[in-house]
Formats: sequence, C-alpha cells, structure tokens
Amino acid sequence: MAEEATTYEQKAQHLSALRQELAKAEQGLKSERQAALKIRKEATSNPRCEAIINRYSLLAAVAGLLPTFVDAAALTGLQIKMLDDLAEQFGKNYTEEEGKNTLTALTGGLLAPMVAAPSIAGAAVVVPLVGPLVSLVSSPVTAALATRMIGRLAMERFEREQQTAAQAAKGAG
Repeated sequence: MAEEATTYEQKAQHLSALRQELAKAEQGLKSERQAALKIRKEATSNPRCEAIINRYSLLAAVAGLLPTFVDAAALTGLQIKMLDDLAEQFGKNYTEEEGKNTLTALTGGLLAPMVAAPSIAGAAVVVPLVGPLVSLVSSPVTAALATRMIGRLAMERFEREQQTAAQAAKGAG
C-alpha cells in the first residue's frame, strides 16, 4: 500500500512537472508568434499605403449600399483605382488592364464569399424585423473587408517586389 501511494505521488509529481514544461513551451510558442507578428506588422507599416487602403475601404462600404449589380461594378472600379494608387507609392505605373489582372490574381480565393454575400443579404430580407437590418449591414461590411484585404495583399506584394529588386541590385552591383 505504501508503495502504491509512493508511486501515485511520484506519478502526480511527474504529471505536474510535465504540465509545467508544457506551459513553458506554450508560453515560448506564444512569444515567438507575437514576435513574428510584430516583425510582419513593422515590415508592412507604410502610413501612406495604410491611408490609401483605409480611404478605399470606406468608399467600398459606401458602394456596398448600392443595388447589387451596381455595387459590384463600383467596387471593382474602386479596387482597381486603389491598386493603382498603391502601385504609385512603390514607383509603379499600372494600366487598367494590369490592375484588373492583379485584382483577379488577388481575389481568386475571394470570389465565392463575394458572390455569397449578396445572396445572404437577399435571403436575410425575408426574416421579419432583423432581416432588413442584416441585409443592410452585410453588403457594406463585406465590401469594406474585401477591399481592405485586397489592399493589404497588394501592399505586401509590392513591398516584396521592391525588396527583391533591391536585393537583385545589390547582387548585381
């Protein structure tokens, strides 16, 4: 009986030690993630680009209030113009066709959510009282979030291209 108690106590102590190690490992992982996120945020903290993205996200939210087919055209135009303005910040001159191609490349995975949002908004209208409110809010919010995401992805892409060009120039020089 004394042996069982000892082994039980040893097992409990061992388990406690393992839990402490796990907690330390989780804390270390959390610290590493926070450091990586901080580095990524610092790498993409261009105040002018952020202002451009914020401005076009707000305009996209307003465009989201327009009727379904009109808002899609307005939103596409706003996003292409945003890409052009962001490209200018990095010394690039985008044609409308290049903007469309970049927008298509960046939004390939967003097509389903962007198509689904108006459908959800339309379906929500039939729910009494809450439905019209959900419908009214969902389109502008989706438009603003999609525009912000596209802007952030474009900014990161332009920054990567700029860094790659700088590294290539250093290697050649």
